Amino acid sequence: AAKKHKFEKQEKNAFAFIAYTPQHSVGDQKHNTDELLVALNWETEYPYLKKLKDHVSALMKNDGLSEGFSSAMYNLLQQAKMQMNNDGRFYPTNHRVTWLAAYQFKRSSDGKSDAIKEFFRNWATSIMTGKVKDEAGLEHTKYHALQLLALAARWSALENRSDIKKY
Repeated sequence: AAKKHKFEKQEKNAFAFIAYTPQHSVGDQKHNTDELLVALNWETEYPYLKKLKDHVSALMKNDGLSEGFSSAMYNLLQQAKMQMNNDGRFYPTNHRVTWLAAYQFKRSSDGKSDAIKEFFRNWATSIMTGKVKDEAGLEHTKYHALQLLALAARWSALENRSDIKKY
């Protein structure tokens, strides 16, 4: 846990979560993001991520969301090559990924339940804008919507694969 994690001299009140290790740039400086990308705020980002993970798990269990969804989102996240802009928010440097996500979501929703169609439609919009739609508390998050979705999908897959009981 990284409850006292600091980023740019500001305490995050955060904890560490599933890591991946691309690099990002702030101005002219390059940073390894293996711990940075996983410092989630305990009061706002963690509860949302848990809720999203539970939703993804339910869609997999009840509505036929593919078990490969987690891998697909993680691959898109890797391809996006996120960088932190001067405004302190992450953005994909590979903008093709946002269109690829929308295309994959559209194709994946064909013949699926209304719940999955709505899920993909909402997330296509969120990934295009970079922000999670209509979610109080996340308006100031530095994370791109694709980062949050990929983490929640990966968490769901790990939980389901290892058959861990939910707390």
